[in-house]
Amino acid sequence: MSTLTQVWVLTLFLSSSLLVIGFKFYGRTGLLIAFLVCALYAYLFFHRGMRALFLSYLERSGISPNVGSDPVGLQSSINEIKELYNLTHVKVIYADRPMVPLLWRDFLDQGYIVVNLQLAQGLDANERKILSHWLLAHLSMHSTLSRRFMALLYLSLKPVSRIFVFIFNTLAGIFRLREEIYKADLLALKNSKTPIIEYSLFLRKLHNFKLHRQKLSRGERFFTPLSFGRKGAWAPILHLILAPSFDKRTKRILGYST
Repeated sequence: MSTLTQVWVLTLFLSSSLLVIGFKFYGRTGLLIAFLVCALYAYLFFHRGMRALFLSYLERSGISPNVGSDPVGLQSSINEIKELYNLTHVKVIYADRPMVPLLWRDFLDQGYIVVNLQLAQGLDANERKILSHWLLAHLSMHSTLSRRFMALLYLSLKPVSRIFVFIFNTLAGIFRLREEIYKADLLALKNSKTPIIEYSLFLRKLHNFKLHRQKLSRGERFFTPLSFGRKGAWAPILHLILAPSFDKRTKRILGYST
């Protein structure tokens, strides 16, 4: 049994026991108090605990959030426009290894963005502006609880999680994760005031960037706004698809319904 699976089992056991004990000894009042304690534990677990796991994952990957380090000016660019997306504090972390863009929401108005350093270094000023809007738009609409819940459950089921891919793809539809991708793309297009064709070509550049095409580590798909959709009738059963395909995103940007 993996460590995460043990955490799930322990959490369910403790929560169930607390609810039963609270109701048995103190009736409805005890049940209410037990429920509030369980809710507090869930908050600490999904918010504080998962944040610690996220930062620990970055550290194990050799990525550290260097305070004050902004070698290409992306942090400055994001700071200039973050209020357009109702965000007050956004920390950019540069990865000097193959890494897709990763998003992490701490609070409603705070978060982290992980971006590949080589990608950022290869952008001109206009492309950096588009990237800043695109990342902030997706961060502002990034689901927190649903993505963390699904990522934790998926990782807990390793190494048999792929058997349940269809269930996770169904949950992604229920939680409207793919719809939030569409909305964020259009929000970035609107706020950046970039011509549609130029914007679409830039998104293609992001998706085709060689260091974004590496095999993803466990859980990264839940926190990246990039599309890695597979085609074919069996794709939803065989592959984890949390974002619409790039072609569908492009059609939506160009004004077509999908």
